[in-house]
Amino acid sequence: MKILITGGAGFIGGYLTERLLKAEHSVCILDNLSTARLDNIKHLLKNRNLVFKKGSVLDQRVLASLIQKSDQIY
Repeated sequence: MKILITGGAGFIGGYLTERLLKAEHSVCILDNLSTARLDNIKHLLKNRNLVFKKGSVLDQRVLASLIQKSDQIY
């Protein structure tokens, strides 16, 4: 399943990402890193099923594109 996580580099998002990757899902994280740190997911970035996009959910073009490619959104 293709899953989009907004705020995925945050505390909760990082753990959710890790769990979904272990379940062999494809995960895309959208995070502007305003309150999160890339260090929270650094250990996951080499996973071929993870894509990290730095950006905001307020950017409608970016968000719409990612939503179209996703089966689930968190």
